[in-house]
Amino acid sequence: MLLNLHKKKWTDGLMMRQFDAHSKTNEQTLQEMSNLAIKYNNALQEDGDA
Repeated sequence: MLLNLHKKKWTDGLMMRQFDAHSKTNEQTLQEMSNLAIKYNNALQEDGDA
């Protein structure tokens, strides 16, 4: 019984967050993905040159 005390409900995933906060998080995630793709491309080019 106590195991379910702090358990999330299935409806918690349906709750909407503030649009501004969600938009900012999406923008940061996309920027990070772009940087990772650039770094990966550079690593592939360096590996191909070696």
